[in-house]
Amino acid sequence: MPFRSPRRDAEPQPGWVRIKVKGFGAGIRGHHPRVESGPGVTYPRIPGMEGGGVIDQADEDSGLRPGQQVATVMGGMGRSFDGSYAQYVTVPAGRVIPFEIDLEQAGGGKHEKETVMGVNKDEISKTIIELEKSFNERWSVGDNRGYLDAFADEVSYFDPILKNIVVGRDKVIAWIDSIYSNPHIVRSEYLNPQVHVSDEGDFAVLAYNLNTYVLDDNGKEKQLRAWNATHGYRLIDNQWRIAHSNWAFSQTVTEEIAS
Repeated sequence: MPFRSPRRDAEPQPGWVRIKVKGFGAGIRGHHPRVESGPGVTYPRIPGMEGGGVIDQADEDSGLRPGQQVATVMGGMGRSFDGSYAQYVTVPAGRVIPFEIDLEQAGGGKHEKETVMGVNKDEISKTIIELEKSFNERWSVGDNRGYLDAFADEVSYFDPILKNIVVGRDKVIAWIDSIYSNPHIVRSEYLNPQVHVSDEGDFAVLAYNLNTYVLDDNGKEKQLRAWNATHGYRLIDNQWRIAHSNWAFSQTVTEEIAS
């Protein structure tokens, strides 16, 4: 099937604008015109059903200005008119969404923080680790509500005692309440924390090693447990909730369980 090459010389028709493309989505639907015609597809055609960049040319009546950051999606783009797999794309002004973001930072550039289209993965990672520590510190002194209140409705849970995974917030809370007692932990070590954040910034997986310590009969510190912990956090209604929780022993130190 024939495809046009990216070009800038196409003048926007009345009511349309020309965008200098800075990025585009590469989903399967955007590739359909490459392998099948489908409804509304005409040729020759440049694929690409969504994209973002800056206004290169626009009529004053459009309310848009050159250099303005914008995004556009679908509306026939990449099917009935040329799409975003190009340096420039012309689209109806009504399909354009203005926004403001540091595009250099979003693409990496000279910035050290990992940011993708406004998602600051470093900041999310710090938030997840801080939340986890706060929940665990409460757990250590007799308050299990930090974890329990953070569980999502569909949370799945596994620990060394369970033979089968427990699914659902109410069931998980009931199980934890049945085994929990104040472990009187005096110190916790959080080792090797790793957080993997989705590009959308709405899901994060935290994995780390946890060593816990209590006081013996002589008032001296001794190790209680060594854990391998993995938790999946999902952003729900602007709050991070635990969607999955998995605790495993890396080393058994005492016979106490709910530590």
